[in-house]
Amino acid sequence: MSHAGVSIPARSASSGRRLTLASLALILACRGADPGTSRAELGVALDAAYPHGWRFASLDPYARSELKAGESPEWIGGDFDGDGRSDYAAQLVIWKLGHTTAMDSAQLVVALLRRRDGFRREVVSVGGGPSFGVYLARIPRGERVVSFDGSSEVTLERDAVHQIFAGQASVAHVYEDGHWREIFTGD
Repeated sequence: MSHAGVSIPARSASSGRRLTLASLALILACRGADPGTSRAELGVALDAAYPHGWRFASLDPYARSELKAGESPEWIGGDFDGDGRSDYAAQLVIWKLGHTTAMDSAQLVVALLRRRDGFRREVVSVGGGPSFGVYLARIPRGERVVSFDGSSEVTLERDAVHQIFAGQASVAHVYEDGHWREIFTGD
């Protein structure tokens, strides 16, 4: 094809589809909404990670009365690995394989770290059976975290997961160099 003396190569239908698919992928990758606040997305990811059953942890009324804004017995969003993508931390009760789904086995705090192709799941903390007095909060990047006994101190380079045991203790879970570090922050 030529236009005003300039030869323009004809595009095939398949090259047009590749361009359209590439454009769509780019648009989806640049969405404005932070998916770290999507309970629906988290639920889908947890269903895939725990196909034999899970539920969010629950709180008793006393522990619920201690909750502050941004704290949750279920899940929080943040950038826990510092890569600029939204991640999740969730507090779950899972069931053992081979048991009925009515048999709770362990309460976990898990992180779902966002990757280009989905999530990488990491177990942050494992408790015994279900506890109705534990909840989560996000400690924002830039905050200073000091251990309860003063032996450890860090200024956060990324968000951290704060696990709070109502009326008892708390632990900051900080992701550093590909691993989770525990800092006991309260007694």
